[in-house]
Amino acid sequence: MSTTIRQQIVTAVETRLKTISVANGYQTALGVSVNLCRPVKPTDAEAAVGSLNIWDIEDDVVPHLSGIHKHSLRIDVYITKTGSGAAAWMRKAVADISQAIRQDRKWSQLAIDTKPGKNEYELDQENKLTGTVRYPFTIEFYTLSFDDFTQP
Repeated sequence: MSTTIRQQIVTAVETRLKTISVANGYQTALGVSVNLCRPVKPTDAEAAVGSLNIWDIEDDVVPHLSGIHKHSLRIDVYITKTGSGAAAWMRKAVADISQAIRQDRKWSQLAIDTKPGKNEYELDQENKLTGTVRYPFTIEFYTLSFDDFTQP
């Protein structure tokens, strides 16, 4: 069975973000805790080392040329970290995600380009300091009209 272009892109994003490690030249080891569309908060153990959750939130599809649709797939990456150094660590994690995206913004020719979004940070100290950041970006790609499996 074929795989949609959208799924191929989401899989490529997940695979790339899993490479985030100090050994690979990044500032964090965020790649050890990458989840796809996980509907729950990370466990305390995951948040202590830093957790990443990927959601493909929406796909804005518009006609482009005759027989071709242009997709703007919004990806939201949520990073969660607990502990006294959470804020500084999250800034490093955001830089790591940017570095990972920068490696190939066309995702092995599946996409036209990747566009940044507005990062949003939140810190909470109810029981212990917990930081969360939402890192959105949009991946643009083409498919044949009403055919999510085939690129023109």
